[in-house]
Amino acid sequence: MGYLLGASSRPAPMRTHYVDDPFQWATHGTPVQLDNLSVMAAGPDYATRADRKTAFDDFAAVVDAFNDLTDPAAVAAVMNRTAGTTDALNTTDNATGGGTAADVVLQVLTERGEEMKKGEIAQAVNRVSGHSLRTVGDALAKLITDGRVRQSGHGRYILTDPDTTEEDTAA
Repeated sequence: MGYLLGASSRPAPMRTHYVDDPFQWATHGTPVQLDNLSVMAAGPDYATRADRKTAFDDFAAVVDAFNDLTDPAAVAAVMNRTAGTTDALNTTDNATGGGTAADVVLQVLTERGEEMKKGEIAQAVNRVSGHSLRTVGDALAKLITDGRVRQSGHGRYILTDPDTTEEDTAA
C-alpha cells in the first residue's frame, strides 16, 4: 500500500506488489524493443542513441588511455585504433539526410533566396534534419557571428552577400 499525489496534490491510495530488491528489478531483465513506427515517431535522437552511447564509451576509453599513457608511440597507437569514434557525438545527423544545424540553416536560406522568419527557418530545418527551435536559434547566432547570415528585421534573417563589405552596409 502506498500513496500517490494527484494533479491537485491530493493523496490517492495505491496498491502494488511487494518487490524485495527494487534495484535488481529495475536494472535486470530483457529490455523491450520498440517497433520501427515507434522509433520513427520518437525521432532521430532516439534512433541513433546506441551509436552515440558507443561513441561516448569509446571516447571515455580514449581519455582513460591518455591518462595512463606517457609514451608518445603508445598514444599514437590509441589514436589510430579509435580514429573516427567521436563522429556520433557531433550534432551531424547523416541518418536523416541533414547535417549540423548551421549547415541545414544555410541550405534552407539558400534555397529560399529571401529573408525568412525564425519560425519558418526552424520548421524547414526540423523537416530536413529534426533539429529543435533552440538548436536553430543557436545556429543562427553562430552564423551571424561568423558573418554568413544577418538579421534583416526583428526575427527575420537573410544570407549575407559575400561581395558586400562592412563599409557598403554602413553607407
